[in-house]
Amino acid sequence: MDLIFQTSKIYKKGNKIRIKVSPKVWKYILESYPEEIEKIKKSPDFKNFSKWVRGEEDPTIKQVKKLAKKLYIPLRYFYLPDIPKEKLPVPFYRKGRKWEGKISVELRETIKDLQEKQIFLSEYLRYINKKPLKFVGILNIDKNPVKCAQKIREILNLDIDWNLKQNSKSHAFNFLRDKLESIGIFVFTGSYLYLNTKRPYNSEEFKGFSLVDKYAPIIFINTNDFLSAQIFTLTHELVHIFVGEGDIFSDGEELDISAEKVEVFSNKVSAEILVPGDIFENKWKQVRDFIKLGEEFKVSPLAIAIRAKEFKKITQNEYESFKNEYLKNIEKILSKEKASKSEGANFYLTFSKKMSKRFVEILLNAVTNDFITYRDVYNYLGIRGKTFDEFIKFLWGEMKFGKISP
Repeated sequence: MDLIFQTSKIYKKGNKIRIKVSPKVWKYILESYPEEIEKIKKSPDFKNFSKWVRGEEDPTIKQVKKLAKKLYIPLRYFYLPDIPKEKLPVPFYRKGRKWEGKISVELRETIKDLQEKQIFLSEYLRYINKKPLKFVGILNIDKNPVKCAQKIREILNLDIDWNLKQNSKSHAFNFLRDKLESIGIFVFTGSYLYLNTKRPYNSEEFKGFSLVDKYAPIIFINTNDFLSAQIFTLTHELVHIFVGEGDIFSDGEELDISAEKVEVFSNKVSAEILVPGDIFENKWKQVRDFIKLGEEFKVSPLAIAIRAKEFKKITQNEYESFKNEYLKNIEKILSKEKASKSEGANFYLTFSKKMSKRFVEILLNAVTNDFITYRDVYNYLGIRGKTFDEFIKFLWGEMKFGKISP
C-alpha cells in the first residue's frame, strides 16, 4: 500500500479532497515558524488555519500544497504521522564544538539547493572526463599548520602577502574567491534565500559552509556578515576542502578550549594564510594597533588580537579587555558596513555575485552538449525567460570588459 495512505487520512468532502494532518506535524509547524504563521493566518488562502491546527477542520490538498511552498516544507511531511529527524550532510560547529540543534529554513534550503547543484556538477564533470581534484583531502590535521598554509598557497599560486596588496576588504575577498574558482572550487554567496529578500540569512546562526566532493567542492558564504568575517570564513572553508571534511561554520576566529581538532587546525591554518607569523611579527614592531593592522591584513581587529596573544605580544588579560570592548561596538561596525553596501542597485550585478561564475559557465556548456535542458538551467539558477537572457548578456559584457574574470 502507498505510504501516503498508510500514514494519513485522505477523504472527499463535497467536491474537495481533504487531508487529516497529524497533530505532531501541526505542532512542529507552530513551533518552527512562529513569525510566518502570524502572516499566514492573515492570508485568504489560510483563513481557517487555526481550525486546522485545533482539528476542527481539515485543509484541502490544494491548501496543503500552498502551505508547503510558503514554508519551504517538503509536501510529503504533511502525509506523515510525525516529522522525520533531519540529518545534516556535514557537522555543524559552534565555537569549534559539534552542535545538533535545530537549523533555520533558510540554512536548510540553501544546503539542499547546493547539494543538488553539486550532484549535477559532479556528474557532468565526470561525463566530460574531468579528473578528480588532487587537493581535496590532501591535508592531515596532525601536520604543522604553517607548512599546510604554505601548501595551500602553492596550489593557489598565492603570494604570502597577497592580502596586503589588496586595496580593500572587498577586493581581497573577490581576489581570493577567484583564486579558489580557478582551481576548481565553486564559491556561492548570498544574504537571503533564493531571491526572497524577506528571508534573510542570520549571520549569528551561520557564517558559511562547505560541501566536499572530489570533482565539485562547494563553499557558501553568508554575506550578511562583516567583510573581514567573510574573508576568514572563505579561508576556513577552503582549509576544510583541503582536509576533505565539510562543515557548517557558525563562529569566527575564537574557539572554545574543548573545540574539535579539525576546527582548531582549520583556524590555525586560516590565521597563517591571512596573518602569516613572520609578517605579523615585523608589522607589530612598527604598528601595535589591532584596528590598523586589521585593516592592513583585511581581517578583524579581534583576529589581530588573537594573533598577538599567540605570539605573546599581549597578555591574556589584555586580550580579554580588548575583546570585551570590541564586542560592545560590533553592532555599530556591522551597521556601518551594511549602510555602505550598494547591493541591490543592479539586480544582474547582485545575482552574478551570488552565483559561482564557473557554475554558470558549466551550466551553459552542459546545455550546449545536450546533457541538460534549458528548463534545468532555469531551475538551477532560479531565473528564466527574459531575466535569464538579460543576465547572460550582462555576464558576458562584464567578462568581456574584464570586470568579472571568466
